[in-house]
Amino acid sequence: MTDQTLGSLDGPPANDQLEQQLIQPVPAAGAQPERPARVALGWLPPERGEFLLANQAGAGLPETQRARVRETRDAVAGRSAWVDQADLVSALPAELADHVARLGLTPAGAAMRAEGWDIAMVDLDRVVAFQPNVFTDTATERVAGLDRDDLRSIAELTLPINDTAPVSVQYDELKQAYTITSRNPNLRVVGTVGGPQPDGTLGFGFKIAVAAPFIQVARFQGRLVLRDGYHRCFGLLSRGITRVPAYIRDFDTTENLAPAGMLPQSTWLGDRPPLLRDYHDDRVAESVRLPAQHRMIVIHALELLALG
Repeated sequence: MTDQTLGSLDGPPANDQLEQQLIQPVPAAGAQPERPARVALGWLPPERGEFLLANQAGAGLPETQRARVRETRDAVAGRSAWVDQADLVSALPAELADHVARLGLTPAGAAMRAEGWDIAMVDLDRVVAFQPNVFTDTATERVAGLDRDDLRSIAELTLPINDTAPVSVQYDELKQAYTITSRNPNLRVVGTVGGPQPDGTLGFGFKIAVAAPFIQVARFQGRLVLRDGYHRCFGLLSRGITRVPAYIRDFDTTENLAPAGMLPQSTWLGDRPPLLRDYHDDRVAESVRLPAQHRMIVIHALELLALG
């Protein structure tokens, strides 16, 4: 079985995030669909930022764009070397008790509780980000009809009880391979199946599911960092919605916290880390177009003749 993310930059070990591998070369115009995105340009290594803007320009790197990279990095360097996250987490209001109770009865909610996650109100505006970019089109679409004063409807977005995502399955008889794809980056192998079948044969395979897309905040080395839910957070902040219910948990190591392709750990644990609100800040972030992505899982049966 091969599990791969194509050109990925968003979802967590979970969920909207965490499969991002930033700054793949942009294909020639028309070669691949692209989507609008915001990139945390001021925190990228300068050569990465220049490479990205050169791809956007289509040829070479104009001095104006090289200056743009320097400008965003200077803006970051000019910030105070301190992150105020005091009182960022607060207790849930009573009006969400029913939603939390129903969520706890779902398999996904029960699994989160078993892993040690709690639910609290979180101020997204001051949460640290480690994802290099977010796609902005679907992020804003998802919150377009959201009532910013309706906390229950916000909870349905940040901690959904019922959430489905389309999954496409194709089978190639010649290669004896299944290809499962989804635009949702939370498509995962979640288990295995195997054993005698009703017809007397033996069956072996994998369980596939789209993991529940919860907003997850991790506390690591005293810092609160968004682990999953980047696109929803971008959309919420675009509507001025900052305090939302989310899962929160302490992490002792970066294992299962920040996947490959994220900003360097020294960046988001440093004195001037990117915050979720910074994706909206033109002083440190840039609007770009990046290749559209989908999640792919390939399950391939390979028949071999072994000697001995």
